[in-house]
Amino acid sequence: MLRRRTTALRTTPLRLFLAFCLVAALVPPSEAEAPPVGNVEVVGQIGGGCFAIELVANYAYISEGWNFRVLNLAGVGAPRSLGQYLLPDVVCNVAVTGSLAYIANAEAGLQILDISNPSSPRVRASYNTPGRAMDVLISGSLAYIADGPNGLLIVDISKPYLPQLRGAYDTPGIALQVLLAGSLAYVADGYGGLQILDVSNPAAPQLRGAYTPVEAWEVFVGGSLAYIADGQSGLVIVDVTQPSSPQLRGSYGSPYGARNVFVSRSLAYIGSASGGLQIVDVTNPISPQFRGSFPVPDSIHDLVVSGSSACLAGGPYGFHIVDVTDPAAPRPSASYITPTFTKGVFVAGSMAYVTDQIGLRIIDVSRPSSPQLRGTYATPPLAWRVFVAGTRAYVTDGLNNLLIIDVANPSAPQLLGSYGAGGDIGDVFVCGSTAYIGDFTSGLLMLDIRNPAAWRLPSAGPRPRHLRLRFPGLCRGRLRRVSHRRRHDPGLAAASWLL
Repeated sequence: MLRRRTTALRTTPLRLFLAFCLVAALVPPSEAEAPPVGNVEVVGQIGGGCFAIELVANYAYISEGWNFRVLNLAGVGAPRSLGQYLLPDVVCNVAVTGSLAYIANAEAGLQILDISNPSSPRVRASYNTPGRAMDVLISGSLAYIADGPNGLLIVDISKPYLPQLRGAYDTPGIALQVLLAGSLAYVADGYGGLQILDVSNPAAPQLRGAYTPVEAWEVFVGGSLAYIADGQSGLVIVDVTQPSSPQLRGSYGSPYGARNVFVSRSLAYIGSASGGLQIVDVTNPISPQFRGSFPVPDSIHDLVVSGSSACLAGGPYGFHIVDVTDPAAPRPSASYITPTFTKGVFVAGSMAYVTDQIGLRIIDVSRPSSPQLRGTYATPPLAWRVFVAGTRAYVTDGLNNLLIIDVANPSAPQLLGSYGAGGDIGDVFVCGSTAYIGDFTSGLLMLDIRNPAAWRLPSAGPRPRHLRLRFPGLCRGRLRRVSHRRRHDPGLAAASWLL
């Protein structure tokens, strides 16, 4: 009968070194070395900023980070997601014609998707542009692409499965957007201003004129006027009756700047970087007048007006529909919030628990290539970290609270209790009946969580200068607490968890 040897082996640096060498010699290189980065690929994604909108009938085609998403706007209530497709890069803009969606896909160029089945878009073809595809516009059998530093590209899409370059024009700035009026292409060229190109011969576009006193982010052309979103300067209105000699007609100095512009019924809708939606009466282009505004938490990246609705791409705050029936008092109509600003993630079984600017999101990742949102719990203004144990999720929020949420039913999470730490909460780890909270100002807090409705500190007393914590088999796996002294603030213990 073998007996366990109880005599402790005295550890010396030499023995440690020899043990290390022995392990290194026994483990094959293929197991000891990490796989090269080239073997890593994205197999699924959910969430991301909303930067582009295309409206066709009752559908909205939007960007969600790297995802192209189809929303159903029919009926009452929030838009309903029908389908999505993961692309190689950020979706910068979308143009839809017939059953095809043409996507300006940043470094991945032009992507062409078949959307005849909105619930299951599929790729038809792609065209790798030399620059960064920022915008795309379709006219007949041609796609006009604002390709960032490479200016304007014109691509023949008469055979959607085999796009071919027809012509190009390298603008002096950064081509951000393109708009077509007759045989003229108006390019918002960033610091290159407004560039007006004659594209009657797609194989050889020619410069017809330019208006360079502006930093053109976007342009809208109506009749003989071009409305330019001029960055920090606001809205600029230019007469383009003579394309070779554009003339300033008027301007509106928005205090929040202008990134987007859309004109409908003598009203200019201006999307800003920080001031939300501004509505300006341009009946008299020489003297535009403020009519109303609608706040948005972040920048507006795209906007489209249809009838009495303004659709806004709010970046990390998703897709919004605003009722502008009364321009002086716009009001929210519906929204689709895209998961983004992700702060923390915890995976348990087939569910991923994600914290972001909205709160806690529960995502089914049983099929990594097609993650599905199952439920949400709002924790305004945001949520930081999450730890899941059993049917409970422990979430630190933006108000320095620790929340305990019942996630037994992922579609309807319920709050069980909360603890207001009053400090500056960062991370949370749960082991047994204790929650360990990392607080930037108060060090390590340990909470007794057996009764979530009445949380308390398990013990009181002065905070130790140096912490060594042991967990006797309460958690799965082996867990060690490693602490480090801080020279500048001995009262705080910086620590890391080693699994």
